[in-house]
Amino acid sequence: MDSELKAYLARREEVLAKIRRMLVVSLNLRRRPEDIDPDTALFGTGLSIDSIDAVEIIVALEIEFGVKLPDPVERRRALRSVNALVDLVMQQPVSPRGREGAAPSKPHPIRTSCAVTKLDHVHPLRISGPGVLDLLDVATTSRLFVRENQILQTLLLGADGRPFADAFVGLDEDSWLLFAEGPSRPALLEHLQSVRARHAPDADATVTDLRDTHELWGVDGPFAWELVSQLLGPEVLGAPYLSFLTLREVVCVRAGKTGEYGYMLLVPKPRAAEVWAKLLELGAPLDLAQGDLAALDLCALENWHYSIRLTSLFPDELQLRWRIDLAKRFEGAEALKARAAQGVARRVTCFVASGPLEPGAALALNGAEVGTVVAAALSPTRGDWVGWASLDVALAAPGVSALTAQDVTLTTVSPPLIDNRSLFVDPRKHSYRGEQELPPLVSR
Repeated sequence: MDSELKAYLARREEVLAKIRRMLVVSLNLRRRPEDIDPDTALFGTGLSIDSIDAVEIIVALEIEFGVKLPDPVERRRALRSVNALVDLVMQQPVSPRGREGAAPSKPHPIRTSCAVTKLDHVHPLRISGPGVLDLLDVATTSRLFVRENQILQTLLLGADGRPFADAFVGLDEDSWLLFAEGPSRPALLEHLQSVRARHAPDADATVTDLRDTHELWGVDGPFAWELVSQLLGPEVLGAPYLSFLTLREVVCVRAGKTGEYGYMLLVPKPRAAEVWAKLLELGAPLDLAQGDLAALDLCALENWHYSIRLTSLFPDELQLRWRIDLAKRFEGAEALKARAAQGVARRVTCFVASGPLEPGAALALNGAEVGTVVAAALSPTRGDWVGWASLDVALAAPGVSALTAQDVTLTTVSPPLIDNRSLFVDPRKHSYRGEQELPPLVSR
């Protein structure tokens, strides 16, 4: 590692430490500063701040670093993640072009309008009974503190501490909804039964597979709200992120993993054909497209949303510690505690690249191996290759530009890698067919 890079990384680590402490103090967080992963999101997932918290951060930035954010567009970009705040303080551009002169092709409609996807890979369950919380508490990694009709993102782990399923859980009156992806349906049901037998044998809970009675679809895009509100009613517009409501017999979950407005629709099978036809009819003026799993995974890659299909690494390597509560007992907790005692050697970091890369490819810095490619894909929105890399912790920071793999040059960057239109679209004054003045999807 040359002296210039070493000095840059040392400076960045110093700023990161100050930002972490600032967040803990400003937001009164009940966690240690070092437990906040660098690419943790600020809004929605991650730290889940609200508008009042955002004001606290803006004030703290000015006091601590003399940084002001008068421009609303720059303010939204800076408040997307912890590393975005570090970038702001460092005042060092970390969004290179990748392939010189590369021109983006047409972005997927998820980025510009909306798309509907049949979520056959997500398994919806209803868990009920007096012991439901006992079962869910040992099956999931998060502290299950939610109000009725709220949901949270969590994980189901194997005994080795690796993710078994990526999940949303939500409280629905006297029962809980679980939306899990990763394993097959039989494997998921068997896992829950196995966890109950080992950790909560007396838990009196009934697991109902909603696939037998419902279909599950996802609607994502900067104008997904426009389509879903026309389909189910204006109440949709008032639903906050990570909440759900039942309208016209359809459970509408305000969640997504694309960086855009996202909704999961749990539709009773007797009404599925009728609702699907109406959805397509209403979506035609919005240029509604049909999505697929590949498009969802690419959006997750661009926006730093965890996809269990992209990697089987541990949560601490994936910067998912915000989903973990090691103060409680759950499947896989002992394995994670042992890893925490040893310390994490590598951490997943986002990158842009000058050409194609294969997962598993070795990454080198000045001839020395320093990591591997976890996932990579060509981004039509950006016009270059994007991905995630598992890097030695000392190098796992944005702004490292001398990495190579398979004769391709990489630069680590702060995610997300695009300026999602959903950040700037306001349902109170925008519509898909109306006049729009929105920033470009990519800032160069």
